[in-house]
Amino acid sequence: MDQHTNNLEKKPTQVRTIIIVSAIIFGVLALIALISNITILSSQNARIARMQAEQYALEQTINQNNNDIAWLGSPEHIEEYARGNLGMVGENEHVFKGR
Repeated sequence: MDQHTNNLEKKPTQVRTIIIVSAIIFGVLALIALISNITILSSQNARIARMQAEQYALEQTINQNNNDIAWLGSPEHIEEYARGNLGMVGENEHVFKGR
């Protein structure tokens, strides 16, 4: 009976040891997962910042292109182009040519 009582007294200590070791292992794994997620989050935040900067640059290019399109289609530009490149002369205008 003495050995049986001795085994019963050891069991709570063994169970407690298993629980403590399991808790430590769980804590370490949770810490590793947390560090991994923080690293991933940081990487994704950097990627978002790069993409936002790229989006801003593309929006600036689009705005500039829209301004260029508006100018190229304006009556002022068309007349300027026609006078400079096609020899257009306006109504009631005279062309003087040198000899």
